[in-house]
Amino acid sequence: MNLLNNMQFGTVKSYDHLSGTGWIQPDSGGRDIMVKQSAVRIARLGQICEGQTLGFNVSVGTPSAINLWATWSNR
Repeated sequence: MNLLNNMQFGTVKSYDHLSGTGWIQPDSGGRDIMVKQSAVRIARLGQICEGQTLGFNVSVGTPSAINLWATWSNR
């Protein structure tokens, strides 16, 4: 698996459950990272929500969050 960055943390800035896409604002700053429903499903997180903190890796190519894990949940 090719990763742009090793491990990062960030906050879900927005997530549209209908389209299955959203954005994570990295704690380290820089550009927001896209998160796709497929990555949420693979991580078995159920659903993610705005304000939730996630750990993730960033894929190469079109940067997107992969290997997600929840650091907390407000459910």
